[in-house]
Amino acid sequence: MALKDTDYLYSSSNIRARQGGKSFFTNLVSLLECKNIDDIYALVVTDEKIEGKTKKEKIEASLDKRLEECINYVMRLVPNRSIYKFLLYEYDLCNLKSLIKGEIRGTEVDDILYSFGAISLSELKFAVEKRVFNVLPKHMAEGARNAIDAYAKTKNPALIDIILDKACFMDILENAKESGCKMFIEATKRRIDIINILAFIRIARLRAKGKREMFLEASIEGGNLGCDMLAEKIDDYDGNLEELLKGTDYALAVSNLGSNYTPALLAKSLDEVYLAHVKGINYIPFGAEIPYGYVISTIYEIKNVKTVLAGLLTGVDAKTIRERVRFGYV
Repeated sequence: MALKDTDYLYSSSNIRARQGGKSFFTNLVSLLECKNIDDIYALVVTDEKIEGKTKKEKIEASLDKRLEECINYVMRLVPNRSIYKFLLYEYDLCNLKSLIKGEIRGTEVDDILYSFGAISLSELKFAVEKRVFNVLPKHMAEGARNAIDAYAKTKNPALIDIILDKACFMDILENAKESGCKMFIEATKRRIDIINILAFIRIARLRAKGKREMFLEASIEGGNLGCDMLAEKIDDYDGNLEELLKGTDYALAVSNLGSNYTPALLAKSLDEVYLAHVKGINYIPFGAEIPYGYVISTIYEIKNVKTVLAGLLTGVDAKTIRERVRFGYV
């Protein structure tokens, strides 16, 4: 698919104009100055009628509403919505996993479902109920069948996550490639790399046999780092993350972590590599990348609010909270 930048003049100019305005969600200085949940509530909740019994619930509802409004706004503006479907697949994934697990447990999950995936909730609920998954993209459709079968055989709910996560990212990468946009493709590959690196570290630390096979089962193909290459190193991994990632875009990001890094700090350092790539959108005057960047920036703004909120609620000190916040978004 050949993308024409000029087709996105209108959407790009609209989004640039909106980004030029002030937003509570982009005000990191104010966010990091929050001392308690009341401060975050005052910063985030602008509609007192928002649903929720507690301030925490109202903050979370406000963040969900912010994301839904962002996605709906972008989808109304762009001339070709189909090339942005991959931005919605992860919400379809969350809904699909929730519906399958809810059915297994016999519990209602409507209150945790997203309303803005690529697939309507009514279609997705029908697919799970009838076990007819043709409404899903190819890999997730196959993954849904495999996940249900795997759980039936093993009663291990973790397999549902592993199988569907892999399938979802295969569809995300496929849709990104179909778009013809190099930014989308490279950004997706970096996200896959990050998932695989984190899986590698988690599995390498286990005191168990068969770590290579475990990693290959959990890892996702299609990133810049080969899964086979990482799998061959997992049994001999000595904790030297910089050496493991030597010669890659991630080596510098992990070089200052030391040996006692936390999983949260590692995830942030790797995320910054992804965000550094996406930040290149700032230098593009117009094009399909602008709407993509706006959605990604909103996602990370919301993640930052949730990070600070979680830290304050669990008594994490201000320095640690600041370390966990992502500064590199668009």
